[in-house]
Amino acid sequence: MIPNAYMDEHLALPIRGEGIAPSPAEEDVAYAESTIDVCIENNRKFIDVCWVRVRNFIQYRWDKFFYEKDSTGVEFFFDLKEKIKKEIQPDYLKFCNFNR
Repeated sequence: MIPNAYMDEHLALPIRGEGIAPSPAEEDVAYAESTIDVCIENNRKFIDVCWVRVRNFIQYRWDKFFYEKDSTGVEFFFDLKEKIKKEIQPDYLKFCNFNR
């Protein structure tokens, strides 16, 4: 644990939990070391939940962007392609060919 005078002075309650030592006392550090695996597993679960929500949000926006009535997705990409050609003027530009 790294001492932090500002947190010690301004934190209403000490931080407690798996993998966290609320003080430099030997028993607190031992508890934190013995429970760090629980903290790592909970972090992994939290990241998994976040990615599911991000993926769902992207899918929702993608559906609105392309598949709803009066959507502007296709026009957006054609406009983007033209802007790239005019403003950036790359030597090579390839977009997917949907007319197969």
